Amino acid sequence: MSRNDSRAQLKVVLQEALKDTHYRPGRLDALMEQYPFLGRAERVALVHLTNWEADEFLRRQSPKFAEYSRSRLVNLLATLD
Repeated sequence: MSRNDSRAQLKVVLQEALKDTHYRPGRLDALMEQYPFLGRAERVALVHLTNWEADEFLRRQSPKFAEYSRSRLVNLLATLD
């Protein structure tokens, strides 16, 4: 998988997360294998996405945390464009 492919895949998953679409955790496995070869922006996005599912409970319980998490995804997506 090339870096451009990884970036494109990350953008799709970020968009799905912003739409509150539940994605399979395994979807990031191939990207995790590429982690050492990704650029800084891609690595940051990948780490944030791996935490996204785990943080679902926190987002439901805390509107401020949900707002922060969503704005973080929006910023990461803009960085990858």
